[in-house]
Amino acid sequence: MMTLDHSSHTRANRVFRSPGASLGKQQPNESLSEALVIQKILLALGGYDASPVFARIPPRSTFVHTLRLRDGVKIAHLSAGALRGPLSRFARYGSCAFALRRFLDLVSETGSVPGSTKAHYGIPSSLASILNDSVIYGGYIPSGYSCPWPPSVQGLFYGLRIIWDDWCLVLSTLHRRFVSSLHREFCGFEAIPAASTSSITLLEGRNQSQENTSPIFRLYLERFSKCNTHDGDHSNSAVSEFKVTLLNLEQCLLPFLVIMEEVTLLLDSILRYMDLYHVNIDSMSRVSTMLLLLQLRSSEHRQDARLSDLWQFLLHHTLSSIKSPLAFGDPSEAPLGDISWTYLGDAFNNLFTARDGVAQIYPEGVLPLSTYTTEWRLKLHKDVNNTEFSVLKLLNDLVTDSVRGTLRVLRNVLDDCHHLTAYLQFLSGICYLRFGDCLDPVFALLIRRPVPLNYEARVRSLIHEATMEWQRLSHGFGSPRQLSAEQVSQMVHSFTYAIQEAKLSPIVELKPISDHLGPLSRFFPESVMAKYSQILCHLLSFQMMLRDVKHLIRLTFRGSATFSGFFLPRATLLLLQICSALDHYYRWAVDTAWSSLQSQLGGCQSITDMLCAHNAYLDYVYECLLVPVGNDNNPTTRVNSLFSESLFLIHSCASELLRLCRSQLDSDAEEMESLYLVLKSEVTSMRGTLNVVCSLSLADVPTFGDEENRILSSVVRAGVDLNSSACHALAVLHRLLR
Repeated sequence: MMTLDHSSHTRANRVFRSPGASLGKQQPNESLSEALVIQKILLALGGYDASPVFARIPPRSTFVHTLRLRDGVKIAHLSAGALRGPLSRFARYGSCAFALRRFLDLVSETGSVPGSTKAHYGIPSSLASILNDSVIYGGYIPSGYSCPWPPSVQGLFYGLRIIWDDWCLVLSTLHRRFVSSLHREFCGFEAIPAASTSSITLLEGRNQSQENTSPIFRLYLERFSKCNTHDGDHSNSAVSEFKVTLLNLEQCLLPFLVIMEEVTLLLDSILRYMDLYHVNIDSMSRVSTMLLLLQLRSSEHRQDARLSDLWQFLLHHTLSSIKSPLAFGDPSEAPLGDISWTYLGDAFNNLFTARDGVAQIYPEGVLPLSTYTTEWRLKLHKDVNNTEFSVLKLLNDLVTDSVRGTLRVLRNVLDDCHHLTAYLQFLSGICYLRFGDCLDPVFALLIRRPVPLNYEARVRSLIHEATMEWQRLSHGFGSPRQLSAEQVSQMVHSFTYAIQEAKLSPIVELKPISDHLGPLSRFFPESVMAKYSQILCHLLSFQMMLRDVKHLIRLTFRGSATFSGFFLPRATLLLLQICSALDHYYRWAVDTAWSSLQSQLGGCQSITDMLCAHNAYLDYVYECLLVPVGNDNNPTTRVNSLFSESLFLIHSCASELLRLCRSQLDSDAEEMESLYLVLKSEVTSMRGTLNVVCSLSLADVPTFGDEENRILSSVVRAGVDLNSSACHALAVLHRLLR
């Protein structure tokens, strides 16, 4: 499978090479037809000469500027701006296609490393160094560099060749549809190319196994398969229903162009990395694996399924050609600055450990590649003892796992999901106050003024007791089996708890201790713990407001305080309504989010999936609980930023009313009236904001007034998404406040 047969890709190239054969030469300062420009664009995207529309120039530093739009190119019915924009972008994509085609041609035709200024390293410094020679010498590369590519990178080249063949298939199909639409427009009937030159020939000769199906081919089946005609069936008019024009060509090809650009940039990154750190050519497979894993992690973090599929496809082919851990090189010989061994970590070290075990058995110290074939395994099973065979089997199992694409070892997936669930349950119980009344002693200590000097040890002790009490009352801690006191103590001591005094409520800051968390530390970086801390501080502030309202009720309705008028009882009832609604809403939001996270973690297959689920869960809770957003957290696009000021003023009014009620001075009547009016105004504003935020979630939202229209304008300007899950969740609070 690893043999790069040049005939396999020339077939696809030959299908696409033919369109430009009959095109005459035209001067660039003349007005060109749109059909000619489209054909030249397709030729450029196939890596071929596209004059007079585009010109090739030697790249100075990067290969993306190899193709340049010629001056004076114009089309009669298009303005210069409408023409130059798309053509400039096509020039960049055409440069990528030319670079990838030139590299693959050199690999398959010469079988040796192309020209380089550093011949002793055996590889070119970048794609630009290849294209300089290609442009200057007209596609001929001077000889003199005959160092062959190592067998361990043939899998990567094979995957790149499959992607390129499928790209030629896409261009051939699009050109076929373009020619057919032209014939229908000018001749009145369809012109179906002969079967030998159509894209169907490639489909019939293609091995459609999953491992050889590239993301480009799958995307091709999704977008183009319905528009193809088969076996010369002229009754199917799907081909002529789509007319290829210059304006819709980029939109039609954009997903494919993005894939081609990303693949070419990856190849250039591999060459530049190896040139920068003087990495030997024998270690190219290790560097390729590292960069592919980094790209895969980045794509999964952005939830880009298409690019994730691309990197997994190339990673599978890269690993498929590795028959021995020797292909990764020796970590002791890694050049200074090369981080590939550090990044790949234990997975490849385990391969070397197994290799060393085999080397101790065999006097040669190194096993031939034929050892890993089926015949040699059967021979070893008969001729050697169980210990030798078990070591060899371990080595083969590790390599086989990588070849099958199971990145569980390479990405260090957690084997014990219960351990992670326990930590998340612990943090949600403390920071979201899900442990309820069990946290009363912790709450009493956190709000004490002044803060005790030895508060950290006392806080940990109280949190430990609260967690154990919660387990006893709930008959389980995130799973059917409970955690022991030692396990709970380990979780409690995995974080530090810093308390600072503030005006309305204390500021509690949680920080992780990496040495205690171990592999779980990647789930709790400082940015994540900062959000947990902000949620805890916000809910502590709400609990303090709820405590103030309870004091107001006792003083107001039990006759313990003297007051003038009805402003104090009215304010107390209004505060009670707000606190009751927020309390029910907070409990519902936290419990719903936690149940959803548990179900998602059960279906995760990798650490990346777990990280994405946890981060999405934390962002959802952070927004739904209306946590005040700081200046550094991009508050304009979060729905909780709309309620920060109202919640702060409501809490301040409750605190001031309690202070005035305790003073029992007749002169405070006017101030109480003012506080009541401010409180009523903020509650009205909060309800108006909820009307706007929930307008897309509820069918029975009241008609907007002037205040709601003003709020809607500010929401639209801020860019808040009214269709987000947080806005839908706030519909519960909207109903509770009615």
